[in-house]
Amino acid sequence: MKLYSRSQLIKTALIGAAAGAIFSTFGHLSLSRQKPQEKTEEATSQAEVSETKAAAEEVSEIISSADSPSSHFIEEKPVQVAKTYDSPYTQDEQQNISVYEKCNEAVVNITTQVMGINWFLEPVVQEGGSGSGSIIDKRGYVVTNVHVISNASKINISLYDGTSYEGIVIGKDVESDIAVIKFNPPDNVTLKTIDFGNSNNLKVGQKVIAIGNPFALERTMTTGIISGLGRPIQESTNVIIRNMIQTDAAINPGNSGGPLLDTNGKMVGINTMIISNSGSSAGIGFAVPVSTARRVVDDLIKYRKVNRGVLKIAPVQMTSSIARYAGLSINYGILVSEVERGSSTEKSGILGGTEQVQYGSRFNPTTIYLGGDIITGIDNITVRTYADYTSALESKRPGDTVTVTVFREGEFKKNQSYPRWKGLQPKPQLSFPFRHAGIFIIKMPLKKKLCLTTSIILSLCAFSAHARKVTFPVNGLMMSVKEPVPVDLEWDENTFVTSNPHAYNHQIARLSAMLSTISYVHVDENPDSNEMLKSYEVLGFKKSNIYWNYNLDYKNHVDKDNQAAYSFAFKDIQTAAGTKKLVFLIIRGTPLSANEWHSNINISNSSKENVVIHEGFLSTCEIIKADFYRFLEENSISKEDSYFLITGHSRGAAIANLLGAIFYDEQEITSNKVFVYTFASPNVSQDKRTSDEKYNFIWNIVNAEDAVPSVPPNRGKWQWKKFGQTRYIVNYWNCDLEKYSGDYLPRMNEYYKKLLFRDYAPFKTGPFLPVQAARVLTGVFSDVGNYYGRGLHFFAGVGLDFAFPNEPKDRKAAKESEEKKLPLLLRPFRYNINKHYDHGFEYLIDAAVDMHACESYLSWMLALNEDEVFATLGSSEIVIGGAIDCAIYDNEGKLLAKVINGAPDFFTINAPAVVMQLPYHNVLGFPANQSLNVIVHKDSLIRTGASYTIEQYDVSGKLLSTSEKSKLKPSWSRSLKFEVGPKTLNESELDCEELSRKEAKELVKKFGLNENFKFMIEPEISLSFDRILNAGVRIGAPVFYGTALGEIHSTKSFGLAGGIGHQHIIYGRVLFDTELFARCVWTKVDGEREFDFVPQARLSLAYKPLRRGHYFMSATFDMHIEGYNDAAFSSTARKTRFGTIRLGEKTELQPAISIGARY
Repeated sequence: MKLYSRSQLIKTALIGAAAGAIFSTFGHLSLSRQKPQEKTEEATSQAEVSETKAAAEEVSEIISSADSPSSHFIEEKPVQVAKTYDSPYTQDEQQNISVYEKCNEAVVNITTQVMGINWFLEPVVQEGGSGSGSIIDKRGYVVTNVHVISNASKINISLYDGTSYEGIVIGKDVESDIAVIKFNPPDNVTLKTIDFGNSNNLKVGQKVIAIGNPFALERTMTTGIISGLGRPIQESTNVIIRNMIQTDAAINPGNSGGPLLDTNGKMVGINTMIISNSGSSAGIGFAVPVSTARRVVDDLIKYRKVNRGVLKIAPVQMTSSIARYAGLSINYGILVSEVERGSSTEKSGILGGTEQVQYGSRFNPTTIYLGGDIITGIDNITVRTYADYTSALESKRPGDTVTVTVFREGEFKKNQSYPRWKGLQPKPQLSFPFRHAGIFIIKMPLKKKLCLTTSIILSLCAFSAHARKVTFPVNGLMMSVKEPVPVDLEWDENTFVTSNPHAYNHQIARLSAMLSTISYVHVDENPDSNEMLKSYEVLGFKKSNIYWNYNLDYKNHVDKDNQAAYSFAFKDIQTAAGTKKLVFLIIRGTPLSANEWHSNINISNSSKENVVIHEGFLSTCEIIKADFYRFLEENSISKEDSYFLITGHSRGAAIANLLGAIFYDEQEITSNKVFVYTFASPNVSQDKRTSDEKYNFIWNIVNAEDAVPSVPPNRGKWQWKKFGQTRYIVNYWNCDLEKYSGDYLPRMNEYYKKLLFRDYAPFKTGPFLPVQAARVLTGVFSDVGNYYGRGLHFFAGVGLDFAFPNEPKDRKAAKESEEKKLPLLLRPFRYNINKHYDHGFEYLIDAAVDMHACESYLSWMLALNEDEVFATLGSSEIVIGGAIDCAIYDNEGKLLAKVINGAPDFFTINAPAVVMQLPYHNVLGFPANQSLNVIVHKDSLIRTGASYTIEQYDVSGKLLSTSEKSKLKPSWSRSLKFEVGPKTLNESELDCEELSRKEAKELVKKFGLNENFKFMIEPEISLSFDRILNAGVRIGAPVFYGTALGEIHSTKSFGLAGGIGHQHIIYGRVLFDTELFARCVWTKVDGEREFDFVPQARLSLAYKPLRRGHYFMSATFDMHIEGYNDAAFSSTARKTRFGTIRLGEKTELQPAISIGARY
């Protein structure tokens, strides 16, 4: 529907009134009059919408609560013209009044402002169009038409009581002409809403009611009937909307976006357009059915776009010119110019073109490829034009099956296809802008192809009508190459004009990742020729329009370490509204120098207390903001009417994130034209507003294995977050493992090998390591004050000074230095790790680098499409205390991790399971994409209690919930088994199965959980109360071991003892030993040395707080045989006696107490 300004509406109304008066005077028309209706009492019944926790869920519930297809509809009875006994209105009038009173307060008036140009070519704000909308939930979500708010720089939403609010665009869908906008009502205002009805069972002739704001006459109601159903109507934008509802209810300019209601007051359509020569109602109006709106609105609120299935191709409208050149007998349909490389569409056999030609004007040609398939039908819908093509796929959802008919060298073939996610809207790439249009041959003529039949998998389309491939010279922070690596990327500057910043755009994200990576080059060393300058130039930015700030003086600058390197650039782009400016702000991340690292850890150096915004990042933001405003002013760049891209990696990402929020809060730059994409951004603020929807134009892309984006932490009293929305890259834990290992990772490595000459090294532990870092940090340092007060900030600064020089380090020299010399403290770790894992130490170093490297983020973004690169699966952890023995294993029986006596065996840990020991407990981590098993055992005589809690985390590693403490109680006769993974992510208690003795014995033996057979060598030292010092060693397993001890007596006697023993676990870490010794004692009697043999029994009670060490107290019993070993028991040999235990006439036991330790 065409939109009119308010002045145009007034003129139209006046002309219509004058014409009506003239016709009335001369009697050419006979107008039937109606008496004005009297006011009715306020309706008592109102529709209510139940509230849920999240906005998307709430709206989904509203949508899903609509009548089912089997719902009955009110059958219209003949209108009763006679008045009933108790009402002055007819039944039809009562029905109209009831619907109006129920719904009119939920209909809003929408007016817009647009940017225009005055006579002096200056940008000015002008009055835009007006339309209607319906409130669909109580928090201010409004559904309307796209054309009502198109090109709007500001949206005003007026309610029934005259109050007005500013609206923001949540999402727009051009294919269905449906948009969702939102305003924020005060807490004390309760909004009325309109429920979705059911349009599937509408009948021609059924009564409908329209409420809207025609000609700015607010909340006007008109009635009519359904005149037709299933109408395919083509809009002025050439988009075909199918299944439209035709009605004769009066719809005029200003009704667009308003509800079409049934007699129950439920929305069955959204009034959209009319057919009229005058611009006013001619009795032919059309509404988008609510069956379409329900799906579109739900997607717009959840994803800010509609997810549709599309062919992963570059479509080109067939013309007679192409048909003549290619020698084809068909001049309609969609030519498949390109099929995206590596896509499922390519693998399934759909053929793209092979011969490159240029089509269009000689001065502005478009490159296409001929020789590919020609699509002529989709699901029994004939495809002759591009509008037919998009319309046929409009209602397809990811996973739907469609039948595609293609023309291939004179033969029609039908192929099955399965749509996934829809990305950028593809448009026809052919046009005839100039008189001399035609085809210009670049390569050889077409070759004949064979016909084949295959199945097609449809997925995300990544082609754009105006896109072209450009080659970037990539050289990032971790790369040590002499020449930059050339990498191709699709570039379309019009994407910024046609895209909504609140909707994720993968093409812009890829470009941002590319520029963020290249921004690490040393621009200051060669400002006239560097990779960053060349990247700007291939994008069409002139060298004179670029500003650099790379020559940083950390010593003399007033802000010292709180600086960053960055660049600004602008260029002119052509839009439907004329020439606009496209402005880039690229911020470099932290270089290999300590200065900016000190700024990264500057949470609040000034106050050393808790703050809302990170001080180091904020100080740097203020510098860049002032410089950026100066740049805009000097180059006469409009803040309100230009398009902006702000991006960066790591520190640069944090500053970009904060700048985006500051620009919105200050309202200096229009947020609906600002695109912010960050990579690996640390957290920047504790402001509760970080999750406000108004910041949703900020997109943060994070690898969940990366520890940097999780600091400062968001746990306990540390509540640090990022502004805007965050998406998480796929990893070993959060997506389909088969796809990750077999498809995603190999494709990523194709790029990563080009950049770093090796494969990517993932930790394969999801967010587990960042979570443990946050757990330890927040456990030891409860708040920011402790962070400073207990010295962490100080020691972190010292470590940074040690690790980095004061000036940026040359990457090649740094790498050579690291290879030549490894710190002494790390060498034992390298030896032990490499002993158990081939090059394991080097892999860990690579993984620590790769988790955060800008090159890894770039490779992921380039390798995978939007529907592949991000994941949403969370994870779970079990925090378990006690000295238990447990093993984690997969469904094939492979051991993944083991804990013995409460201590992890680190050299058994294999992905995807992971274990970490913390004081007094262990943390076991599990992904949600795999089901694993855990067996818990303890060789204790008494059941050992081990308390545990289950912690559930989202994909980012944010703690969602913690279960109440529960206990496991294993023993030598009771082993427990339970499932972990998806189950522990959704349940708050372990579902334990007690194993049979046979099964438990097999698993305990298989995984080596029986401590009784673990070989050990333990040095021992003890002191008895009868002044005997023992020192020696124990060798063997608990089930049977030998001990050798040396004795020194206070009486200058000495001895040797050898024995055997057996150890039992009583409970947990409490142990009991029984040992038999043979002691040889040399005693000095009457000046001469005598040798005696003494049998001994020793009973020990020990406590084992550590993995290897334990402390014990023992009772020893020495056997005295009169006439055989008297010297060993004489007063010169034993100073202290604890009594005797008589065994026989000549035999007795002499007890003693001793304490000691073993390690």
